[in-house]
This record gives sequence, C-alpha cells and structure tokens, in this order.
Amino acid sequence: MVDRFVSAKFPDEKNDPILFDTVSKCMVHGPCGERDPGAACMSKGKCTKGYPNKYTDTTTLDEGGYPSYRRRRDGIEVTVRNNKKAYNIDVVPYNPHLSRMFNFHINVEICAGIRAVKYINKYIHKGGDRATMVLGEHDEILQYIDARYIGPPEAVWRLLEYHLHEEYPVVQRLAIHLQNKRRVFYNARQSMTSVIQTTQEHKTTLMGYFEYYAKILLPRPIFIKSSRNTLYGVKRLKSGKLDNKDLQLEECILLALTLESCTTYVCYS
Repeated sequence: MVDRFVSAKFPDEKNDPILFDTVSKCMVHGPCGERDPGAACMSKGKCTKGYPNKYTDTTTLDEGGYPSYRRRRDGIEVTVRNNKKAYNIDVVPYNPHLSRMFNFHINVEICAGIRAVKYINKYIHKGGDRATMVLGEHDEILQYIDARYIGPPEAVWRLLEYHLHEEYPVVQRLAIHLQNKRRVFYNARQSMTSVIQTTQEHKTTLMGYFEYYAKILLPRPIFIKSSRNTLYGVKRLKSGKLDNKDLQLEECILLALTLESCTTYVCYS
C-alpha cells in the first residue's frame, strides 16, 4: 500500500523520462557520508538527515510507525550535481504523480503509527489558548531581547554594518498651526499647573523647525508642494461667508503656502 503512493528510487529513464529528470535534479540528497565528508549536512561524521539509507527489497514499518522504504540494489547509477554519483539510497521519498505534475522538490512521507493519531487529536482537544504571566519588575530591555527574532538576512546585514533603513529624500511633515494655536493633549485628571507645564514644554514639528534653523546657518530644506490651494478653494466655495474656524484654516493654509515659496523664515513674524 505504501509503495503505491511513495517511492524512494530512481524511475526508469526510458519509460518515464520526465519523472526521471525531476527526481535526478530535485529529489537527491547529497551525496554525503564517505563520498563527501565535508557536506553541509554532516555532523560528527554522520549525516543529520540519516542519509544514505540502506538497501531493502520491501517496505517495512518499525514500532513507532516510521517506514523504511523499498530501495532495491538494481545497479542504477545517476550523475548528479558536481559530477557525483547517486544511487537509490540517496533518493528522497516522493510521490510520482506530484513530482511529475509540478517538477519540483516535494518530499512525501507516510504517517501510519499511533503517534500520528495522537498528534492530530492533540490540537483538537488541547483546550483554549493559555498564556504565562510573570509578576514583578517590567524589564523593557529583556522583553525586547526575548521577543526579538533575527533571521539570517538581517544578521548578515548587521555584521556587514549596512544601513537598515534609509529614506531619500527625507520627508518630514510639519504640523502647520498659528502662533499659540497648537494642539496640546492632556489628561483631564491632571491639575491646572501640570497642564500649563505640559503646554509650555510641548513643541510641534513646526516650532522645532523654527528653533533649529534660527541657531545654525545651514541650507534650508526643500518644501514639497501639496494640494492646499485646492483645499482653500473648496472652503471658499462651500459658503458665501467665512466663520472664525474658516478664517483660522485660511491663515494656516496661507502660512503653509508662504513656507513653500520662501524657506528663509525662522519664526512667525
């Protein structure tokens, strides 16, 4: 029954050349072992994947339900990558129908033991999700390290000291607002003194821009034009009169247009 779905040998090249080409290119492990002791899969003189396998005339199942596939000593010798010789003991188990259809590496194994039933039912009857909680000090550094995953590409990128992030040109949106009209968020439970202190310490990106370029003599940044002209026209066409909010919006739009046309301003006046 197992041999009907899984094969672990080279097919006949004359009767099925397409499958033979797929198996010889995609379904051969190594060769490793004594033929290549320096292979990537070798550790302490043995292959970590269990290759090469043993020759067997029939497929058998061990006590754990793991199959030992039929690999006959039929004398077939195939030249694979790096001009190395491969035999049936080097073939990765595959399904002939899938390999012939997709022409790709598709490893197919048989699970026929009682452990397979336990594995399936474990996820059905394991209950709800659970979490482990630890009470104590909150260590942000340890939490960052524990929850962080670095894959091979990022590790190599960091070892070579390449930049992890870059924006060109660097674009920063300024929070356009009138003088002393910036938005400040605070907690309603705070005292008035705390709210005033928060207001005095809070700086917007526009205020930071004014302070920064007022102290140093560097070339001013380039402002990217936006669609504020359209926004201004829409507000004017909605009604014949402009209320207080519309006037503030109009002044903000004019301020933004002024900064776009002239980048030498470093304050509101």
